[in-house]
Amino acid sequence: MWWRWQQADGRMHAYDRTAVTVGPHRPFLALCGATVTPIDTDFGVTGWPQTTCWSCDHEVRVRDGFPIAEIPPLPDDTPPTPRSPSDGPSRPTRPPRPRQRR
Repeated sequence: MWWRWQQADGRMHAYDRTAVTVGPHRPFLALCGATVTPIDTDFGVTGWPQTTCWSCDHEVRVRDGFPIAEIPPLPDDTPPTPRSPSDGPSRPTRPPRPRQRR
């Protein structure tokens, strides 16, 4: 695995661990193209992790060669079209079940 995740600037960012050494107050270039700076509390294991940077997530999936169906579009992008009919959904979507009263 050539990449790792690190909390910084309020998000979980991915970085190339073979090219970057991450530390508190040391800026690094994330895969999304942003330069972010983690602080001391970003290295603690307390509470929930920050929200994922979707641009970093997208870049990791592209670089790792995920199938197009497993690479969600970025928030401002339009959904990708399947490469062939066999890449589309494998079964039809079922309607929601009616709610039962208790």
